[in-house]
Amino acid sequence: MHEHDRSSTTERGQRARRAPLARATSDVTRFRGLWLASAAGALALLAGVVGFSGPSALWSPGPLSPGHTRAGLECRSCHALEPATAACQGCHAGKSSRRSEHARLLESGGLDCATCHTPHAAPASLVFEPKQPARLERGSGMTELPWPAAGYQPATTAFVPLVSREVCVGCHAPEGADRAAICLSREYQTCFDEHRAPGEPPADRDAAWAAAQRVVHAGLRAPASGPGPELFLGLGLVVAGLVFAGVRRFGRRSVAERALPPELAPPTRRRLPQVDTTTCLGCYACVDACPFDVLEVQRFVAVVARPDACCGLSLCEQRCPNGSLVIREGEPLTDTPRLDAALESLDVPGVFLAGDVTGLSLIRNAIDQGARVVETISARRRTKALGRAAEEPNLYDLVVVGTGPAGLSAILEAHKLGLRAVALEQGSVAESIRSFPRHKLVLDQGTSGSGSLWLEQCQKEDLVAKWTQTARRERLPILEQHRVIAVARVERGRARFALRAQAPEGEREFFGEHVVLALGKRGSPRKLEVAVPEAWHSHVHYSLVDARPFAGRKVLVVGLGDSAMEAAVALAGQPGSEVTLAARAPGFRRGKARNIEAVERLTAQGRLTLLFDSSVTGFTEEGVTLSVAGEPRALGVSSLFVLIGARMPWEFLEALGVRKGSAAETSTEKHATPGGA
Repeated sequence: MHEHDRSSTTERGQRARRAPLARATSDVTRFRGLWLASAAGALALLAGVVGFSGPSALWSPGPLSPGHTRAGLECRSCHALEPATAACQGCHAGKSSRRSEHARLLESGGLDCATCHTPHAAPASLVFEPKQPARLERGSGMTELPWPAAGYQPATTAFVPLVSREVCVGCHAPEGADRAAICLSREYQTCFDEHRAPGEPPADRDAAWAAAQRVVHAGLRAPASGPGPELFLGLGLVVAGLVFAGVRRFGRRSVAERALPPELAPPTRRRLPQVDTTTCLGCYACVDACPFDVLEVQRFVAVVARPDACCGLSLCEQRCPNGSLVIREGEPLTDTPRLDAALESLDVPGVFLAGDVTGLSLIRNAIDQGARVVETISARRRTKALGRAAEEPNLYDLVVVGTGPAGLSAILEAHKLGLRAVALEQGSVAESIRSFPRHKLVLDQGTSGSGSLWLEQCQKEDLVAKWTQTARRERLPILEQHRVIAVARVERGRARFALRAQAPEGEREFFGEHVVLALGKRGSPRKLEVAVPEAWHSHVHYSLVDARPFAGRKVLVVGLGDSAMEAAVALAGQPGSEVTLAARAPGFRRGKARNIEAVERLTAQGRLTLLFDSSVTGFTEEGVTLSVAGEPRALGVSSLFVLIGARMPWEFLEALGVRKGSAAETSTEKHATPGGA
């Protein structure tokens, strides 16, 4: 699995080595959708007010009273005068107060008509109609009262205005020696007729007033006045909250969908960056974006310094500010399996590949591949609407081989989607990550949609711990120490594949409708071209997990990739060790800049011997023999690390029927990369 570690600065601490990325953090997303939620809340508030109170409720101080509405008055009927209460005498001439205290307040301006008879909102009146029960008119509605106006049958409709208790308590005390206290015990007041003496015309006014007093004294209560402002405000807040939550949820889903590539098929042709030196700015944007240090800036322009390290990712092309760098496709890749866009084998339908075995780099891509493959399988099963009754114990919808990043992601997704699945692992969960050097920093540049499996920057121990905890917490069906030795096509009901695995208790057989091969390459390291004597078998290693046991030893490391350089640096850091790094290449052709800098620094300090153009030619009792620039050389060593890469498990794949392909044979012509990763 190609992974890369990245520090925030170079070894020299002079330039940022990680491309600065714009991140949608809470600083810029916390108010996303707020304007839309505010507009929706305001519209809901407006609709509620209009729906319950009518359009006239939209302007202050509210709708006209029923009496004013019946009279056909408009705003300008009263507000054309200053003060507006001066217009009252136009309809109510001679209605001055007969109470001396009220008359004094009227003359001094401390009281006016609108003080007691509110022209807006919901003033109340009792309505008496011929041969009808008394009714309470309040706001825009009429409420029939249960108490009859005994002995009163008006010849024409009579209206008796009611003054609310709240109006009177502005001047009168509801208790104590105040003469109005007895009236203020009721919600409405009809203590006296303010504007006329008994017996004054109209003749039936006294009878109407007396009937009103009987109704009030019987316990008149105001009917529900309808929704208040609190209800409308609450409605607006609820709508605003729902819209805000919906926008944020949709935004997160959109980000997740954008972060996930439309397809995760591997490249089918070799892809290399091409730089137009006539327009290149030498801005380091592409250099900082490349996760494999393929590019360098030399003489103020970007150059492809290590083409062998390029994996065809398009980060550099995306970061170039003026289009000077583009990714070009070259010769077909013939060491990759024939796959379609869903990562299903074109030769063996039902077999899917994910991870390093597909030729696509980076742990994060492997995690995404594993999840996407299972999504495809689940959707295919839903389309077929297959039953799940009477399943055999060893018959599965899906069998996953390997629990590295791709395999663990696949079995986790299958578990979430309710598929009957099992994962077979020849070692332990995350075995490929366990084989990394101790405290190795693992960092994948860019954001990821890999969910609960990915830690954006961590040491290998943290990643292994998280994956192990996830497997245990989710109770994933993983069988460790089950090494798959063969996969064969069969016809057995729904089962299309039979897998034989070597387990501690012996050989076991599993049957599956689909198979996901998440094999990786770490189990198939490249070996030396010369035979290794039996006496040296225990001294030849193909990975370095911990350098401490090799303190005080003479060690040879073969290779010049990142793994080899990291191992040589770690071994050279042990007390008393003598480390030699040998490579066929005449110079550095690939590898991260920080690893190259570390090797060069240790070589200059005499703590590491670097041999270019060299290869192992044989073994002796004391060590190995080398060919260095064509000259033979004997080297005394006690341990040998062969870190020259890994090879595809073609013997296993071809036995199943999966063949090598080229760009002309696959259904995907271009490698898609996720959101700049």
